[in-house]
Amino acid sequence: MAQKTLTKTGTFGVIGQVRIRSLLARSLRADRAAHAYLLVGPRGVGKAAIALEYARLLLCSGDEERPCAKCEECRLSQTLQHPDLHLVFPLPPAKRKGQSDDDNGDDAESLAGGIAEITKTLARDPYAPIIVEHQSSGSREATRSKGEPTIRIGQVRSLLHLAMLKPFQAARKVFVILHADTMNPNAQNAFLKVLE
Repeated sequence: MAQKTLTKTGTFGVIGQVRIRSLLARSLRADRAAHAYLLVGPRGVGKAAIALEYARLLLCSGDEERPCAKCEECRLSQTLQHPDLHLVFPLPPAKRKGQSDDDNGDDAESLAGGIAEITKTLARDPYAPIIVEHQSSGSREATRSKGEPTIRIGQVRSLLHLAMLKPFQAARKVFVILHADTMNPNAQNAFLKVLE
């Protein structure tokens, strides 16, 4: 892998973060990339931007500087449409009377538009705030009005299932969990199984 890997790419225009970008590039060049990374810091410092840039690097199939922005993997991951790149967002509460925490029902279909929109927004600007809006009766309501968004156990179970399958197109799969601190206790416990 070329020496310029991740340290001088302008793929998303990641601002600063030279040290972390250098550490991630060095670990990958030495073929010592960990199976999981936790990026922490205050809001707006670029945790999502770094995670998405690193995901592109991991998925790139180019031979020289990575991400090359020329291969099919780079093209698809640039728009966050790569079949082996999986994003997990906090979603608004879905509980209705008699519904369990992981029972998505019709609510999942109504959130699909919001998730697609935030994915497009993140592809354009990885510094954009991640707030999935709920589509309701033709009007958009901010999820904050219905309760705090969380990463549900159903989402983590889906991630577990996807993690067990072979990559579809690239050499590996990459999962980016945005706002992992919003996992409810059941989701946290289920997620530990993936990390182990």
